[in-house]
Amino acid sequence: MSAAETVAASRPVSGWLRPLAIPRNLVAAYAASRLLLVLSAVITAERLGAGDLARYLAVGDALVHGEHVRVWEYPIGSLGMVLPPNLLGIDQYSDYLVAFMALAVGLDFATFVAVLLSSADKSWNIRGGWIWVLGPALLGFITLTRLDIAAACLAAAGIGALIRRASTTAAGACLALGAAVKVWPALFLVAALALGRARRNLAVGASIAVLVVLALAFALGWGEILTDFLTYQQDRGLQVEAIAALPLLWADRLGLATYDLKFRFGSQQVDGPATDVLVSGLPILMYIGLAVLAAYCIRYRQRLLQAPETAMLAGFVALLILVLTNKVFSPQYMIWVLVPLACLAKDKTLVPTRLVGTLLAATALTHALFPYLYAELVAGQLAPLLILTARDASMVAALAMATRALGRARGGSATGNEA
Repeated sequence: MSAAETVAASRPVSGWLRPLAIPRNLVAAYAASRLLLVLSAVITAERLGAGDLARYLAVGDALVHGEHVRVWEYPIGSLGMVLPPNLLGIDQYSDYLVAFMALAVGLDFATFVAVLLSSADKSWNIRGGWIWVLGPALLGFITLTRLDIAAACLAAAGIGALIRRASTTAAGACLALGAAVKVWPALFLVAALALGRARRNLAVGASIAVLVVLALAFALGWGEILTDFLTYQQDRGLQVEAIAALPLLWADRLGLATYDLKFRFGSQQVDGPATDVLVSGLPILMYIGLAVLAAYCIRYRQRLLQAPETAMLAGFVALLILVLTNKVFSPQYMIWVLVPLACLAKDKTLVPTRLVGTLLAATALTHALFPYLYAELVAGQLAPLLILTARDASMVAALAMATRALGRARGGSATGNEA
């Protein structure tokens, strides 16, 4: 970071002059990176047509015309991202792609602003802004062609509001709405409720948001698909990109065992000896990890209560545990990780440079695997397997670094370490 950016990050600026304090090169880099993402998505539109966007279009079209949807694999709030193009009368894939990406670009920009505002003082979170510029750019077109950007936007708004000591009611509502799109923002809501000081306001905001979502779902006749995602996710097998699948892929590569890949639930899943046992054991491993984290937070609760940043760091550690012990590791999961990384980045004691570099590297490796080397990975070739190994090792290292940062947390913002 340049000297000018350091000054901009640390100097409180208020009023109408505040936007002028954002470094021009940051704004230019953001605009250029998003233009490249849009072009990348358009160029690969034919590839995308066989995947998630085609599913969004079909489900949205069915709901708009009052038809029955057999199963919807995501939380009901995600339909708020799926339906807008259909409500405009769009029923062709090419038009849906443009409309969906236009909405995604707007949400991505809102996320960028929320990250910049994630500061306990009135200065900008410039370091976090750079992370949000680089992270989604390294992940590629997935950023703008998946539902996860909506959850990311709401989570960034909620986390940012807590960090800058804004309305805790609004923060609770944002995190609850984010969880209604993709479940993971609930981890930060739970962390804030457990370790925050304005728990009643948080609970009120979250409760109002949940009631509104449920009321809309039943009013629109979507009650029958309200809990579909629970069954769908429970029935999924071990995805080839999951951390737990890596030893099995190496065992197959080295001839120690034979594992097949079968396309189910929209992804390639590993099938072979002990996979069912492994899939059953992963939730236990997740619960153990979260229980250890909860025990630490209870033991040092008074220390962690001193600042909302430490509560959000605890949520970040919980999120990494969830991702690493999940039987699914879709590329867009990296968006989940980038949001708290960017929001908390103003304080280097909470988000050290090594942690940033490790997760950005993991993001780039994820993009290399999907879409460029995915077919080769499925075919069992060595190069993508090595890349997957490096990505998984980076994620494990990131969990260790974030856990260490939480262990060192003393509450409050270490302004001397800000960048």
